[in-house]
Amino acid sequence: MKKEVKNCLTWLANTLAAMYVGKQINEVKIKHALDKFYQAFKKEKLIDFNNLTIEEARELRFCKWQENSNLYLIPIWLYPLISVGLELTSVSGEKIVFDGNNIADDIRFDCIAYGIELEETE
Repeated sequence: MKKEVKNCLTWLANTLAAMYVGKQINEVKIKHALDKFYQAFKKEKLIDFNNLTIEEARELRFCKWQENSNLYLIPIWLYPLISVGLELTSVSGEKIVFDGNNIADDIRFDCIAYGIELEETE
């Protein structure tokens, strides 16, 4: 996994832990931390869904839908980073072009019920 991705994840975990330990958890602070987290990912373009390798997908916690499938479900934490225009495939096999709102809130294994198809490379 890219060092920058690890740095962002560590920053978020530390920020949330500091709120927890300091008993300073509130919705506004959590939203602010998440907004900063996702802004950093977007600004630095840390995840390229169009060129993701299977190894990178696994490190980011994508979940392979079925053993004989090349569909990797997108972890829920990455939902805000899905690019409008990205082709997604549902667990039922339906292909859609993501428009920012056209996927259900169906969650499977901590992933949305949509993913990207990735091919094994040698």
